[in-house]
Amino acid sequence: MKTLLANTVAASALALVAFPALADSHEAERQTYLPGIEQGVRASDFIGKTVYVTEADTTGMSTEAIAEADAAWQNAGEINDLMISLSGDTEAVLVDVGGFLGIGEKTVAVALNELTLVPDTNSPDDYFIVFHGTSASLEAAPAFDPEMVFEAAEPTADPAADPALTKAEPPIADPATQEAVTSVTEPQADPLPGETVDLSTWVEDDLIGMRVYGPNDEDVGEISAVAVGTDGKIEGAVVDVGGFLGIGEKKVALDSGMLMLVREADGDSWFRVGATQEQLESMEPHMG
Repeated sequence: MKTLLANTVAASALALVAFPALADSHEAERQTYLPGIEQGVRASDFIGKTVYVTEADTTGMSTEAIAEADAAWQNAGEINDLMISLSGDTEAVLVDVGGFLGIGEKTVAVALNELTLVPDTNSPDDYFIVFHGTSASLEAAPAFDPEMVFEAAEPTADPAADPALTKAEPPIADPATQEAVTSVTEPQADPLPGETVDLSTWVEDDLIGMRVYGPNDEDVGEISAVAVGTDGKIEGAVVDVGGFLGIGEKKVALDSGMLMLVREADGDSWFRVGATQEQLESMEPHMG
């Protein structure tokens, strides 16, 4: 399974991205430890930001703070990840463009230096991300190819060569989930506790942000989007699994048969899935 480069080194390298136009013109003396980064942007905050496009000249925009997005700017999409090279350089920003309610989106890789970060006068810690071009040009760009992402060495397929491969996978509670998690073939003896779920009766705003826990009460992710069928009803919950501080998360779609709703006495509620984080990460990624 192809995976994004998302380890502690990558997270550390992307922890802060400086405003390009505000960087010093000369190379500062090398420092191992820094007290902070002036006008720095955390990569974990970068994920999920809206990308605006404009045909106007963006030169100098990063030095002029504004209170709100220009009415002439178009909302082109949302940043879903950052890519770095093995040397630690930020290579590209992955932007989801086009589509409707997450359906039909395409991910394109945009060079970081093609984006302009415009400070927000209403919030010193916030900014607008602007791309010089049009929404049409982004949607016409070639889709990002996940097959070209660096991957760790594949584990050996010989159990005798790797004793860890002989370890039995935890069983799945609900047989319906076996179709999505192919590494598990045997159901648990006891069903998952909770209420059955019919996602088609839910609304998107109520699902977004809900936590999802595994069979051993481990937190495996958060619902970040929904998959909508041709009838306009929700048919799947898109869960962000794995990663670190939002970097390298994998999006997988879980249908009603894979989820159980758990309601707490204090009114809080969350979902339980009969698969571990590792099993969810082995699923096909949601490409919507």
